[in-house]
Amino acid sequence: MLSNQLKIKFLARSHTLLGLFAIFLFYISTYFGSITLFLPYLKAWELPSRHFSNQESYEHIIDMQLNKIVRENRLNISNIEIQLPSIQDDALKISSINQNSVYLNPYTKEILNTSNEFSMISQLFNKFHTGDNIPIIGMKSMGISSIILIFLMISGIYLYILKKRTLKDSSKQNRNFRFKWHKYFGFLLTPYVIIFALTGSFLGFMLSNATPIALSATNYEKSNMSALVRPILFSQKANLEASQINAKPKQLKELYEIANKNYPELQITKINIYNYRLDNSQTMFSGYLKDEKARSSSRINPIYIVLNSNSGEVLEKKELENSHVMKKTLSAFYWLHFQTDENLFIRILFFIFGIIMLICLFFGYLIWAEKKLSKDSKYFEILNRFSLALMLGLIPSSAFMMVMYWIIPSNTFDKAIWVEGSFYMAWSFYLFYCFKEESLNKILKIIFLSSSILFLLTAFLHEINIDIFLIELFKLELYSQFFIDFVFLIFSCCFYILYKKVDKFSYYKRFEKEVI
Repeated sequence: MLSNQLKIKFLARSHTLLGLFAIFLFYISTYFGSITLFLPYLKAWELPSRHFSNQESYEHIIDMQLNKIVRENRLNISNIEIQLPSIQDDALKISSINQNSVYLNPYTKEILNTSNEFSMISQLFNKFHTGDNIPIIGMKSMGISSIILIFLMISGIYLYILKKRTLKDSSKQNRNFRFKWHKYFGFLLTPYVIIFALTGSFLGFMLSNATPIALSATNYEKSNMSALVRPILFSQKANLEASQINAKPKQLKELYEIANKNYPELQITKINIYNYRLDNSQTMFSGYLKDEKARSSSRINPIYIVLNSNSGEVLEKKELENSHVMKKTLSAFYWLHFQTDENLFIRILFFIFGIIMLICLFFGYLIWAEKKLSKDSKYFEILNRFSLALMLGLIPSSAFMMVMYWIIPSNTFDKAIWVEGSFYMAWSFYLFYCFKEESLNKILKIIFLSSSILFLLTAFLHEINIDIFLIELFKLELYSQFFIDFVFLIFSCCFYILYKKVDKFSYYKRFEKEVI
């Protein structure tokens, strides 16, 4: 019995202290990570060139038009890459090494005007999620918080088992509402934590701290692990020898059908044409296996088939079994963490898990804060105010950033810096206000009301900029853009309801103390 009590006391103290260390970082990572699940839709929403309706099917670009694009843009014919439309980007992309890319509407073959376009909001949200906005220590800190969260999950479950054995009388167990739901959510989120915290800790911490491994493996000659593993994990087909003999290749559509016939389980996402329109030209069709998405990620471990561009003969065919075991493992980690090729339903499901995770972390902090109410300490009050600014202030700050994205002209020099700076400026305001204003009631009202207004403005400014309003977005089948604006309007209504209901909340009043 005494042994169990000591275990409970030690684990509970460790769970609390490490939880306080990791809760703020992982809260930020979870908040922005939940948003990044919808990056493909956000990208289509923020780029006016992607405002075209999607159809069920399309014909691949014909060679005559491809030849025209290659000549007009002087693309390097040694390796022309065609990125097919996918959930990541609706446009068809044609590019060559170290040259500007050309984007086309895959249904009309119209060249898209992408001047002054940059998927800024999408990249900033991802930057905040990974901690890349904090130089040197940001990504490592997020990785450490992911590792700690795994410990919190394991220790939380073990604590529950120990207490269940020790406290046989259920009346003695903690029946606090926040404690109960923190526990229930913790159990519910176990698969979510395993998927995202485990893979996040590997990608954010282990890969960024692999210098000792690199030094050891190279007898202290190289410290950059990326330089060692990139040739293995991201190996690419070498360019072919140059030729002076021109040749007319088979139509790309015909080659695509040959590739599909010889490799029906391959979901083609990219086409590479080597030595375009020359006698030794080859065409590589790459992507992922339809029934092996995890181990054959098109980004990390692409599977491919190579054809002779002129005759259609199969020259090479890569099977999954021929992939390096590390490529298959890393591919699985990327697939689990980024959900790159998954549909909207899966993304919404994980988004709901993300919201539950935020509530679980919030309840965990409240459990600790409630225990410190009896102590007259400025430290606890300061931490409470900071937590309020962090956990709730992130919401209007990110909405303000999106508002500024549409207000600042697209040709503004270093627009990305101005937009990112607007986020820090907004959050600094909420942090300052949380310490200046003594009434928590007023703080909550300001946060909820400003969130409501800013989300409404975000949707409105987007529609003003593209000159298409909500109903028209739906009629024109611009579903990604409609979906994002509609969700923002729902958020606006929800935060306005919270603003009107703040006065009826009584729980937060117990935390109201004067800050000197």
